[in-house]
Amino acid sequence: MMQTWYKVGMSGKKPAIPAEGFTFQTLPALNHRIWEQYKGTELKKAIAMFKKSHKDVMALVAKHSNNELFTKKKYQWTGTTSLGAYFISATSSHYDWGLKTVKPLKKIVFF
Repeated sequence: MMQTWYKVGMSGKKPAIPAEGFTFQTLPALNHRIWEQYKGTELKKAIAMFKKSHKDVMALVAKHSNNELFTKKKYQWTGTTSLGAYFISATSSHYDWGLKTVKPLKKIVFF
């Protein structure tokens, strides 16, 4: 999703954030839609998709200086925040959430 936001935003248009037809108040519905879309994905494929997505987003980050990343309101499409805040939210913050979500399942699945 971050890659789409970036592509649309950097083209001068306003991306649909978090997604077309959704708001931050309807994130549970968006999360459910994403879960439905990927629920049958095999672990090996999911890991490969994650690695590719991470690599692609890190390539976008590398295109920018710290000033470009962390100056608030530098890009119109990011509103009052910085581009870097979007990257952080879409990467490390989500990774942290994911680990906290999956960790309790480890006890159930692997005893």
